[in-house]
Amino acid sequence: MRLTKLEHSALLLEKDGAVLVIDPGVLTTELPEVDGLVGVVLTHQHPDHWTPDHLAHLVGEAHDAVVLGPQGVVDAAREAGHEVTAVSAGDEVAVGPFTLRFTGGTHAPLHSSIPAVDNVGVVVDGVLYHPGDSFALPAGARDDAADADAGTGSGTDAGTHAGTGTGTGGIEVLAVPVGAPWLTIGDAMDFVEQIGAPRVLGIHDLSLSDFGRTVHVRNLRAATERAGGEYLDLAAGESLEL
Repeated sequence: MRLTKLEHSALLLEKDGAVLVIDPGVLTTELPEVDGLVGVVLTHQHPDHWTPDHLAHLVGEAHDAVVLGPQGVVDAAREAGHEVTAVSAGDEVAVGPFTLRFTGGTHAPLHSSIPAVDNVGVVVDGVLYHPGDSFALPAGARDDAADADAGTGSGTDAGTHAGTGTGTGGIEVLAVPVGAPWLTIGDAMDFVEQIGAPRVLGIHDLSLSDFGRTVHVRNLRAATERAGGEYLDLAAGESLEL
């Protein structure tokens, strides 16, 4: 499976001639023409993660492509004339050659005065985790981490997460939000260290200044390396193989 980072929080995945796109929002200005689209995942309804125009552009003539999102996205999309299939935490869906497992359920808190919205994270083929706007753990990661702390994990050293699968729930690449109004860099670093994925890919970064992004990336890279992993600071349009 090939992953291409798009701007902000959007990812494009290719496998066996099929394409899956996650979270193409208003900050994703360079949206490519897509052949072989089988699905779009929208983690939540905020405009930096989806727009009606982007959805129309992507789906276009791909009439068989399925669009998936939590109930908040379903409602917002319906108002804009788009049909979205509702998913929630615990659901597993096959979309073309991709297997999608959903987790989470609620957007990370912004402020007590701002109502929470639905948010799902998605695990693709058991190896890539995109959490949307949350630090929810993927299914299995919590139990794996607890086993490791108790000395019963599957890793070679109890409590060692990265590179062994222990604590990751099998996740090989973690997409971690770099900056947002709801995010503190300490929470993002804790998230990275708690999951301990072998590779960590920075996303959700266009709300930061260049200086702020540099500071956040430096801290996330340090947290990733403490957990034994590799931090990937891909530019929009760059790809990697999973």
